Amino acid sequence: MNNILVINNKVKYLDNYNVDNDFICVRDNVITFKKDASYNIYYKDTLDIDINIIALDNVCVKLFIYMCEDKVNSNIVYKLNDNAIVNVSKFYSSDVVKENIIFNLEGYMSKVNYNFSNICKKDFKYDFVINHNNSGSISNIYNKTICLDNASCNYKIDSIVANGNKNCLLNQDTKIVNLGNNNSSIMPNMFISEDMVDARHASIIGNINQEELFYLLIRGISYDEAMKLLIKGFILSNLDVDMEKRSMILEVINNNWR
Repeated sequence: MNNILVINNKVKYLDNYNVDNDFICVRDNVITFKKDASYNIYYKDTLDIDINIIALDNVCVKLFIYMCEDKVNSNIVYKLNDNAIVNVSKFYSSDVVKENIIFNLEGYMSKVNYNFSNICKKDFKYDFVINHNNSGSISNIYNKTICLDNASCNYKIDSIVANGNKNCLLNQDTKIVNLGNNNSSIMPNMFISEDMVDARHASIIGNINQEELFYLLIRGISYDEAMKLLIKGFILSNLDVDMEKRSMILEVINNNWR
């Protein structure tokens, strides 16, 4: 299994902090993907981390990112070259997270599909910058958050297209479900200086769908079990994961909703 561990504020691949082979190079918290492959990134004992992720020309990489630390401050910069594709399925369940994410779509026809689901226990703050620096670049940013009790989750998402970068596709979709008296926010920004661009966004902050909850209740499912089912569906519907990773996420959900 291609496992990348973020541990003690450093990045290592398998058992090595520095590695360079035909598929991947990991050195000084810089991860360079050279050929198509799938990788898992797990956080452990990390409080503060800067990571650079590079996908070279014509590389398609699939990432599963998993983190259940109490408190993390991270800065992650992605760089995608010509025809590079990065598919991210990401799950967090933490107390306090501050994360800055930059996607630099440098290459022609570069593409990022970013699917993030998380359980916010206290205070989450996510700042995204998606720079469409070449024509034909595509960004699909999907965020789904469950906010517990008095937790607060705040998203700021800036998608940027400069004049001359034609035929770009920008897509933002962020949903926050509040399970208490929360003060959450979504700021979906699009700064576009080019006419030939397809851009759209959707932002929703609300509660569990009452019609879906009622549907389960009238079929004899208890309130607690119905809520758990809806939360599982909400979190997992956003992620492309196998059964092993699905079980990891379900265990976290079950621990929060016994």
